[in-house]
This record gives sequence, structure tokens and C-alpha cells, in this order.
Amino acid sequence: MLSSPYWQWQTMRNTVYLITNKRAIIIQGSSSTTIRSFSPEQIKDLYRREKPDGSGDVIMGVRHWKDSDGDAQREEIGFVGVRHAQQVENMLKQLAKSAPQD
Repeated sequence: MLSSPYWQWQTMRNTVYLITNKRAIIIQGSSSTTIRSFSPEQIKDLYRREKPDGSGDVIMGVRHWKDSDGDAQREEIGFVGVRHAQQVENMLKQLAKSAPQD
């Protein structure tokens, strides 16, 4: 538990966020790399948590599941610890608007 902030910092240090005109991408890793790509249709329930300095988290969705013990788990998926969080949110909203309408 006490090392949790360290691991969170380490993960953030090894994470790159990209927004193109077609998708949002999260690249994580150092010795091995995980790439998560999100189309405009996958950006749902977008929200921002902002600190007084303008940095913060922009969350694109939440994943829910039960672990092996049956306990409910939750993961926020998004851009964590970014500068200019409002600007990032606006860019992701613009991307989400480009999703085909049903």
C-alpha cells in the first residue's frame, strides 16, 4: 500500500498519450509495451478532474469487472496526470463528435 504512489508515478513516467483525427492512443511500458487505441465511438462518458494548476485526468470510460474473489473492481480509462486537462478534454470531445451517427 505504501508503495502505491511510487508505482503510479512510475507508470505515468512510462506513458505516452496521443490524439489524432481518427483515434486516441495510450502507450505504456518500458521493458514491454502496451498500446491501447480508442476510436471515436469508444469515447463515452468523458469527464475531467482538474487541479488548481490546470493539470489533471481526462477519463474516456470506466471498465467494471469482478476479480477472482468475486470483488467488484473498477478501472478509469483515460489520460492521467496531463497538463492542460481542459484542452485535452476539448480535443477528445472533438474526436468523439466525429463518430458516425446511428
